Amino acid sequence: MLIGGPGGGNQSAMAASGVTRCLIEIALASNAPSGLKSQALNTLTPILSSSVPNQTLLSTASLSPLVAVHADEEHPNGGFVRIPPRPAIVALVSTIVEGDSVSGGRGLRGRAAGVNMFESFVTGNDDARIGILSSLVAPAPDTPSGDAPQSAGSIILSGLLDLPHPGAPFDPYRPLFASLLLSHLVRNSEHAKKLARETILPTGDGESAIQDEDDKVSLVQLVVGNLMIAAREHTECVNRSAKEGRMAGSTEEDDWTRVMVGYLVLLCSWLWDSPKTVKEFLSESANLQIVSPGLCTLILS
Repeated sequence: MLIGGPGGGNQSAMAASGVTRCLIEIALASNAPSGLKSQALNTLTPILSSSVPNQTLLSTASLSPLVAVHADEEHPNGGFVRIPPRPAIVALVSTIVEGDSVSGGRGLRGRAAGVNMFESFVTGNDDARIGILSSLVAPAPDTPSGDAPQSAGSIILSGLLDLPHPGAPFDPYRPLFASLLLSHLVRNSEHAKKLARETILPTGDGESAIQDEDDKVSLVQLVVGNLMIAAREHTECVNRSAKEGRMAGSTEEDDWTRVMVGYLVLLCSWLWDSPKTVKEFLSESANLQIVSPGLCTLILS
């Protein structure tokens, strides 16, 4: 139904008839089976492609997603509860980075389908790109509880800089999918690359891989720093396996490989045809020795 070129009448009809809204609700706000949600996300991908009415609908839609809860005093039988309304694009990014609670968190097929839908949404949609990139650093909370509302950008940043803490579970797909989302935001747009490049994060943040006394740390350097940490951890896993006589390719090694690939994909997209980003990257000489071999390998492959 959608074959015939982007932005055609069939796509506009989907928005006008409510089909797009229905698919968004199924994919991002229902307790439908994960397979059905994945199909809804896949269907939305061509609907959103170069279609201003559908992209605008997603940008302005508000959802109250159903989330799974365990049995407790408030919910003796467990089940599902609706969370307060949130922008649909925030629900989409959260589903990709955090995973779908209905499927137990990982739901890789749904998260991959969400990445494709996100790419279709931001490609050629400069307003959406700028809006998400502008929200990477969440503003200071103005509520008595001190909780700032989540934005699509802050969720991406949280996943991007997430590395395991001692004793805490680690989902390697969080930095992987967050890196893919940011790579789609900056791809083929020097203005988007500039906004991301000029994103300055406060030091001393517990979620940041680099904590020093400098007043400013750029996002480029934080990504490179996390990549270096991931590469070091991967090497330690390989060496540990060799000492213990185990076969290479353990789950932990694979997890670090996924994290590294995500960061390398992001850096390839960010550095491509962007002299100022390259200059920022080269401002630290150690980056060449550690990161460049990985970048060259990824590009050549």
